[in-house]
Amino acid sequence: MTETFAIPCVGALIRRTVEGRPCVLLQERRKPGVGIEDGLLELPAGKLREYENVFEALHREVHEETGLT
Repeated sequence: MTETFAIPCVGALIRRTVEGRPCVLLQERRKPGVGIEDGLLELPAGKLREYENVFEALHREVHEETGLT
């Protein structure tokens, strides 16, 4: 039996009130070569880099994928 290891990841659920209405940030997947997943809605997320803690990874991924700080 082959052992499979998990890949540590982070994801952000970003809430904000806009004009008195609660909103959640979603992004539309647009990456070349992803096939059936193209156009799916997703939260900003990604993998941890070596020696990176979860808070650093979350900050980096949100900034890379949305431009938010």
